[in-house]
Amino acid sequence: MFLDPEVAAIGLNEQQAQDSRTPCQVSVYGYSLVNRAIAMRATGGFVKLLLVTDDKDMRILGMRVLGVHASTTIEAVSLMIKHDCSVRDLAELLDPHPAVTEGYRNVHVCYLALRFINLKYFDLICGYRGLHIPIRLSEIQESQT
Repeated sequence: MFLDPEVAAIGLNEQQAQDSRTPCQVSVYGYSLVNRAIAMRATGGFVKLLLVTDDKDMRILGMRVLGVHASTTIEAVSLMIKHDCSVRDLAELLDPHPAVTEGYRNVHVCYLALRFINLKYFDLICGYRGLHIPIRLSEIQESQT
């Protein structure tokens, strides 16, 4: 089936991780911040990364992509999931610039950065004051319930 925008998925989703009682973290990065998507005027979409939180390696459990070149974006991560790689391994991948695949690298960088940044100051640090920051972390949502 061909969709516009493209949709691609690999590995577990949040419900499957919850059903298997695997502690996980979800990080979402909007295409509105991916340089290639901006250049293509195709900023409607996101990259969602699902990571294990109970191990120091933060293994990759799954990934969902909605947007241009979604099937291409997910290729490298599918191999990393097969070989039980971590989010740190993901950081070592090299991508051309600009490329839509930079989205999966950016999502993990934001995940790691937000673990150390006080979120109420995130707007000031990143310069996104007054704009929607297309990043959601499940632990933020859980802490508010």
